[in-house]
Amino acid sequence: MHPVAVYYRDYKSENGLMMPHVLETVVAGVNQTHQMTIQHVTVNQAVDDSMFAKPQFAMAKVPAH
Repeated sequence: MHPVAVYYRDYKSENGLMMPHVLETVVAGVNQTHQMTIQHVTVNQAVDDSMFAKPQFAMAKVPAH
């Protein structure tokens, strides 16, 4: 395992909040980096309660032997 550092950069105002728009992860010792660029942030967007509902699973019918 190698330590991982995360750097937050390119802060921009989104509805009065300063939000990073570039996140970069650096894995120490293996010279590996990953950069993610965020193009748009929505603050306090309404989310339907159904998004948090427990999923319903149908039980599979097992043939009798």
